[in-house]
Amino acid sequence: MEDSLEKHKELIKITIILLIVIAAGLFGKKILDGILEAFNLKDTEEEKAHKKSAEVQENLAINFFSPNYYKTIPQNYMLSAGTINMKNAHATGKNIYNSIGYIYDSPEQTAAAFSTAKTKADVSKIADTFNSDYQKDLLTWLSGKLDTDTQKQAWLKLLKNLNILPSGFTKKI
Repeated sequence: MEDSLEKHKELIKITIILLIVIAAGLFGKKILDGILEAFNLKDTEEEKAHKKSAEVQENLAINFFSPNYYKTIPQNYMLSAGTINMKNAHATGKNIYNSIGYIYDSPEQTAAAFSTAKTKADVSKIADTFNSDYQKDLLTWLSGKLDTDTQKQAWLKLLKNLNILPSGFTKKI
């Protein structure tokens, strides 16, 4: 009987130690995550949500950020009057390129540059000239450069605004 009681005590000790180890692991992970987040080595839940939202908006923008979007006019349509000319598209691309620095990136300057785009076809022209001037895909480049949480929020807002622009094509009469 004493032998059974000793085995039972050992089993209780092992169970308690196991519970302590599990609890320490859970709390330790929370503490470690907090430290990593404080040093910006790990994204917070809010940052993860912003990045996910930006990815969704980027996927919506893939078509009209293509340098060929404005060149592929649907049948019985034409480019809308008032789309930006290539000279302005080059100037806008340069402004966008200059909004990204080696030390500091300015999403506000990026958004201001895009304000010249009144249609998705305009964005496509800008992407086309940007691609030819800098040999970079505009959407991919900006997505990679605007990478802090604050910049991602500004990028997300800009993408949402660009996604609601009209196509830039009007039906032929």
